[in-house]
Amino acid sequence: VDLACDIYAAGAVLYEMTTLHPPFGEPGQDEHQVLKKIADGQLVAPRKRLKGYDKRLEKLVLTAMAKRPSKRFPKAEHMSIALSELREPEQNGQEALVALLQKYFAQTQSKIENLRVQARLQSGL
Repeated sequence: VDLACDIYAAGAVLYEMTTLHPPFGEPGQDEHQVLKKIADGQLVAPRKRLKGYDKRLEKLVLTAMAKRPSKRFPKAEHMSIALSELREPEQNGQEALVALLQKYFAQTQSKIENLRVQARLQSGL
């Protein structure tokens, strides 16, 4: 488990919060089918789930949930910057969600940096 997993998870939460659907499968669907969809990266694009979904938000979600970790945001800060670029929503009223997520990622990045400093101090570096 690493930062790429956290970025993916944040993307999955954002996907479900903004589409009101889980990224893979539907509630009550056989869990083996859902796991296969996850493993195969069979993600339904948010704009296919929700007409009028913000294109920029979709790009952010799909980047965060990219199957290959190397295609995701390399740092939480980068995802936070991408969220900050959504401050002017495209008629979807998603600005409150964007502000909340920006705050979350800024706090998370700060906590990660504090943990790194503590680890260095404990290891004597």
